[in-house]
Parts: sequence; C-alpha cells; structure tokens
Amino acid sequence: MVQTHSRRRQAFTLIELLVVIAIIGILASMLLPTLSRALAKAKRIKCVANMRQIGTGLIMFAQDNDDRLPWQLTPSGQIEHFGKYFALDPGSIFASRGVKREIVTPKILWSPCDAERQAAAEYAVQDWETYKTREGRPMRNDAISYVFCEGGDIGRPMTVLAATRNLSHSDLADAHWVGADERVGKEGNPPENAMTGLFESQGQLALADGSAKLSKDSDLTDIGMVVKAHIQSSGGVSVGNSSTRILHGTGGKKQTKQVLSGLNATLAQAKQENKIVYLLFTGSDWCPPCMRLNEEVFSQVAFLDYAAKELVIVKLDFPRKKAQSAELKAQNIALRDQFGIRGYPTVLLLTAEGKLIDQTGYRRGGAEAYVEHLKGMLDPKK
Repeated sequence: MVQTHSRRRQAFTLIELLVVIAIIGILASMLLPTLSRALAKAKRIKCVANMRQIGTGLIMFAQDNDDRLPWQLTPSGQIEHFGKYFALDPGSIFASRGVKREIVTPKILWSPCDAERQAAAEYAVQDWETYKTREGRPMRNDAISYVFCEGGDIGRPMTVLAATRNLSHSDLADAHWVGADERVGKEGNPPENAMTGLFESQGQLALADGSAKLSKDSDLTDIGMVVKAHIQSSGGVSVGNSSTRILHGTGGKKQTKQVLSGLNATLAQAKQENKIVYLLFTGSDWCPPCMRLNEEVFSQVAFLDYAAKELVIVKLDFPRKKAQSAELKAQNIALRDQFGIRGYPTVLLLTAEGKLIDQTGYRRGGAEAYVEHLKGMLDPKK
C-alpha cells in the first residue's frame, strides 16, 4: 500500500526577506561605483577615438599642403583655405576648406566627456554645411571640445597635435589637467575649462604620429613624459624647439553666442552687432516646408551672405527622429510657448530689444526672392 504525504508549502519569513534585501543593497552599493567608473572610462575611450580621427584628418590635410598643418601654412596657403579670414581658433580651422573636407562630420569634434557643450554641438551638426571660413562663417567654438598645439608638426611624430580643452593654462609647458571634481575660488566652483566627464589629472592627447592616448598630469609641463619629447623634437617645417602654445577658441567668443546662453544673450549680441534676430521654429526631419526652406534658402550663398551681414540666426528644432538632450528640448519648448508658435516653419524677426517686427514662414522662389522678402519686412517705409 502506497502511503501519501501531504506537502506543506514553505514561505519566506519577514526576517529572511529583509536579509535578502540587505544583501542586494550591499551588492548594489559595491557594483554601482564600478559601473560608474566603467561608463566614465568608456566615454574617455570614445573621446580618444574622436581625437584619433581628428589627428588623422590633420595629417591628411598636411600631406596635401607640403606637410604643413593649418597653423603652419604660408600666406598663399592661408588665402587658399581661409580666404581673408585666417585665424587660429578651432572654429576657424575646422571650417577651413581642406580641414573640413578631411574631418567629414562635426560629430567627432564633441567629446562625450563634455556634456556642457552637447547642446551647442547638436546645433553645429545641423549647421555644418553652412560653416565656411573662407566666406566669413567659421564654426562656433563653443561646440568644440578640443584645442590644438602650435608646435604640432607631422615631420615631428612625437609632437602634440590636439588635446581636450580642460587644460589649466594655454601652454603645455606650464599646464595640468583640470577636473570637474576640483573647486577653486571663494565660491568653490570647478575651474573654468573643466569638462563634466574628466576629473583631476585626466585628459586626452593626439600626437603627430597618428596616435591618441589617455593622459594624466605626468605627461604635461616641460618635464612631463609627452611634453618634454614634444619640445625636444626636431625636423619637419619648423626650426628649434617645438612651441607648446595652445590654440583655443576664447578669442572667437563673439561669433559663438547664440540662444544656448538664453534669448537675452542673443538679443545682446544683436544689439552689439546692430543686427536683427532671425528666430526659426522648425521640424527639420519631418516637416516638408521646413526641409524645402533649408534646401532652397538656408544652404544658398545669396541667403548666407545676407544673413552674415544683417541677422543673428537662432534655429529652434522640434525633430521626431533626431535625438536631442533634455536641456535642449526644454529650452526650445519654452521659447515656442513664449511666442505662441502653432505651426512649422515659423520665422520671427525681432529687434535687439526683443520686439516683434514681423512673422513669416516658407516661401517659394528661392534664396534671392526670400532675401528680398526679408528686406521688405524690415523696411520701415513698408
């Protein structure tokens, strides 16, 4: 005779559950810092990859220009690539004829370690085709995470071509890497050049041999492992020790102020330059009239020449497919609601005091007709 035994269902007691939860909490507290460090390291590796591409682009530019990098060009080379707008800030160099062709995409000019400049970089991607230094339209410096070194020379493979912008000084021989975790001054803010994803003694370098590397403070100053070799290099198109001066974008701030500093900053720029604010609300990747306006007007020389002289252009995009940061989305929505925008494309023309002059949108006829339309709107005798 088979005997059956009733099975009793076992349940967890409250104490057992609390113990399990405590163990999970302990494991999480141990794993999260590790995951955070791994994510930060992945961003730095991506940044290094960007710098390697930038370095390769600069080397290819030099090979097409008698082994001269943009800051080493002779007067005839300066005219060829920069026109009458030769300047050594990153925005002018990246938008110069030959360098822009080699770089191909502006996406590599922004570092994932530099969240503060992400919004400006997104605008730069949209406006990439309009940047032409030869025509007086350099790239905005506040969209770029990297700086150049004047002593970089492809004939001196150990020299530094580029670096992340978080340097304490404009000279590699007297600089260290500043970090977002540092605090300076009475208010205890991070250093001015700090990047959000790089901490004290962390930076990236690209060298003239085509390589790029994670860097620390021991690489810098005139006795540092990298900079000492940089200074003592010989050959190339230069004579004597290699310069350690950094070429950065602070001198180009005037050309980079746009809506990202708030509408008030845009109005201030318009007032300073005696221009009109051209506020465009657009849906760049889904709105047919917006796409036609971009293709038929914004990319045409007639409009670009007029805009460079008369307008401060602010593009507020509301895409459906393109990714945008939460900060940028919130900013655009706030301005859309402020002006009561209901359709796209909508263009508002504002005075430097923020007063609405007139409103328009897409119009057929091409760039020249569109420019005449804008002139008519701005004619006080109209």
